[in-house]
Amino acid sequence: MTQNFLEIDSINADIFNRAFEYAPISMAVMDEEGKFLHVNSSLCDYLGYTEEELKKMSFHTVTHPKDLMLDLMQNTRLLNGEITTFQMEKRYIHKQGHTVWGLLKVSQAPFMGKMLTIGQVVDITEQKVSEVELKRLKSFYDLSSEGIGIFDLNGCIIQVNRAFEEIFGWKEDEIKGEKLPVTPDFTLDDARYLINETLEGRVVRNFETIKQRKDGRLITTSISMSPICDEENNTVALAGVVRDITEEKTVRSLLQSFIDNNLDPVLIFDQNGILIEANHATEKSFGWTVKELIGTNIDNLPLIPEDRIDEVQNYKIKVLKGNGFLEHETVRLRKDGTYINVLITSFPIEDHQHLINGFAVIKRDITERKKAEELMIQSEKLSIAGQLAAAIAHEIRNPLTSIKGFLKLLQYSNEKDLYYDIVHNEINRIELILTELLSLAKPQKSKMIQCDIRKTLEHVTSLLEAEANMNSIEIIKKFDLEVPVILCDENQIKQVFINFIKNAMEAMSNGGSLKIEVLLDDKIFIRFTDTGSGIPEEILSKIGQPFYTTKENGTGLGFMISKNIIENHNGTVKIISEVNKGTSVEVMLPLIQVQ
Repeated sequence: MTQNFLEIDSINADIFNRAFEYAPISMAVMDEEGKFLHVNSSLCDYLGYTEEELKKMSFHTVTHPKDLMLDLMQNTRLLNGEITTFQMEKRYIHKQGHTVWGLLKVSQAPFMGKMLTIGQVVDITEQKVSEVELKRLKSFYDLSSEGIGIFDLNGCIIQVNRAFEEIFGWKEDEIKGEKLPVTPDFTLDDARYLINETLEGRVVRNFETIKQRKDGRLITTSISMSPICDEENNTVALAGVVRDITEEKTVRSLLQSFIDNNLDPVLIFDQNGILIEANHATEKSFGWTVKELIGTNIDNLPLIPEDRIDEVQNYKIKVLKGNGFLEHETVRLRKDGTYINVLITSFPIEDHQHLINGFAVIKRDITERKKAEELMIQSEKLSIAGQLAAAIAHEIRNPLTSIKGFLKLLQYSNEKDLYYDIVHNEINRIELILTELLSLAKPQKSKMIQCDIRKTLEHVTSLLEAEANMNSIEIIKKFDLEVPVILCDENQIKQVFINFIKNAMEAMSNGGSLKIEVLLDDKIFIRFTDTGSGIPEEILSKIGQPFYTTKENGTGLGFMISKNIIENHNGTVKIISEVNKGTSVEVMLPLIQVQ
């Protein structure tokens, strides 16, 4: 000790100083301003400071800010003589920054004409922490959505929470000290199993069994049981957590029925993407047995083509974030190596706490539908080709007449080079027209290629200019100079443009003009504007319906097919029309970056 606060030579003073220094509780002597004059080693250990550090401080310094005002008020009353001592629970700030709790008792003692304050602090930090934890535990117990019951070793109720009362319909006061009458005769073995396992010191988790409510209604429950042990590890009580899963069980049963009886392949994956269930339709559509597929990660499923693995991984991430999707068109692989076209729908699966614990994937085989669509598109193409035949025959007759005339002249003329160039150009013209006609009529697989929409329109108009001239229709082209190349099926896009141009020309029976524009914004817009008769509003709303047509020999499929082709290119078609003023058909195609 550096200096005793009782500087007197006596046996009593020495005894006091020793008792002060080695006291098991924290002690301090302070002046009227609260400055530490003397502290013992217990207080130093309690607050984490050395004796020298504390002697430079006051009780204000180490008191928690939330308790400082009350502490000051009590000390003021003590100094004013209103009280001679006080006791309170308060918090201190440890040197390392954390909070410690203490039971403080303060009194005063006169010394050499001054009043000194003596403080004694008992460390109650562990007790206060336990109280906080106990409050949290009680809050969890009271507010838990799952029923919690405490039973003695004979199975009699000690206490239950509110959720337990709601699940079974019994109030705690009605059943306290009694065995809960909720077990039907046919599930007595389940109850005995739960009790015996727990009495043996084992924990039983999520055991499904049937219980009966006070009103007689049977419910399906999931029960977890565990022993409550004393300090010597002896089981003194039993704790049970019960959850009513009747609705969940019903939903699960309905889901299982939906999976088993669905005509489309249904695959269920857990949150890690592992296949945990698949139905018979999966085997029928893809050829692999369910046993061969179960346990496989979705990234490694054999029915996923290699070039679609990235697509599947992106879907998995999306769905596990809670974002399902409907009818995405893609391809999958059969066990025999053949490909099939499918529409995929996927959605997340949630548990009773609304946490995503997996996802479902439904695959609809649309191979036959795709074939039908291809036949419909081909039929429409042939129909267009047939309609173009008369105009093309007329267009070809003109250069053929020229060729025949110039061939006769070649026999007797010395200007062979001039006539040769003219004949050559006319033959090239015929070849171009026939090539375009054949490419339109010839069945072709869908193929995405780099395409300049302006050149595509030039090719199309070369086919139709003759027919336009025959019907006194002027085709006006206005193309933006900088239109990027995009990825598209050029043959399908040509079919769309021919359809829209022919529709426009048919609307101008007395001649007129057709303006074709290509505009660039954040997307590419192709607009066909005619000066024809226009379309009444009641008819405009029906355009695109299969087999609805205003033409005498029409099928009603042309616009529908054209619209489907554009939508398959992630584009849109919009029609604006006014009777006796004309119609504008606007095609929007997204800008697709070419690799």
